[in-house]
Amino acid sequence: MATTVSNVLVAIINTILLVLGLMAVGTGLYLMIAGDSTTQCRQGLERPLLITGAALVGVAAIGLVGSCCRNSCFIFLYLIVMFAAIVLLALFTIFLIFVTNQSIARTVTKLKIYNLDGWLRRYYVNDENWGNIKSCLIDARICYGVVAKDRAVIDFIKKRFSSTRSGCCTPPSSCGFTMRNETFWIPPKKGIAAGADPDCNGWSNKQNELCYDCESCKASFVYNIKQQWRSLAIINVCVLILAISVYVIGCCARFSKSSSSSSRKYLPGKYP
Repeated sequence: MATTVSNVLVAIINTILLVLGLMAVGTGLYLMIAGDSTTQCRQGLERPLLITGAALVGVAAIGLVGSCCRNSCFIFLYLIVMFAAIVLLALFTIFLIFVTNQSIARTVTKLKIYNLDGWLRRYYVNDENWGNIKSCLIDARICYGVVAKDRAVIDFIKKRFSSTRSGCCTPPSSCGFTMRNETFWIPPKKGIAAGADPDCNGWSNKQNELCYDCESCKASFVYNIKQQWRSLAIINVCVLILAISVYVIGCCARFSKSSSSSSRKYLPGKYP
């Protein structure tokens, strides 16, 4: 009876894991293939979603076969694969938490375990990757059609722009620029003051430049990626808790099946 209940629970929870895995794979494929150009410029979730989803689908499929067919070999294989998946998912989740939490990353870096401080920025904002990201942002035309020309500058920046758009499409408010339209700003007549924000000199009214090379653009882009990875870390924690629960139930099913098999050997009438 206990074995039957455990098998049913394993089957139900693995079905849930299978659905979650398929959803993760589908979302990752959508963002990679069918997403709009703006989404493609921020490919921070596609690979993690695909990897996590594929792992969930594989583990859940083995678990379903083992629980539905009551095959000892599949259940044993399932427990081994499940344990490995839990360890890898836990390590990946810890990594996500570390690289998205500045205080933890700095602590790890100071302990000379691994240089995690600013890892996301080093990964995305470098000579190899930023050029492609910049080209993608330009092609996506993220700075166009996002505001009415008669809106006040403050309202324009704070209410209508995402952080990436406000960082890449406008000069810093401290520079004293006057807005002509959403992509054309007039510098102050007296010129940019000495010691002003370096991004003031980084702004260009050329439509393929704007503030794409500004520090504000790079920082806002990394901020958005960090927010996405934090969301993924929360999802991974929930999946990890569910996976551990499934693993415990699977172990109980395996133990119950082994105990039942051993008990039947010594039932009356079983001796030759």
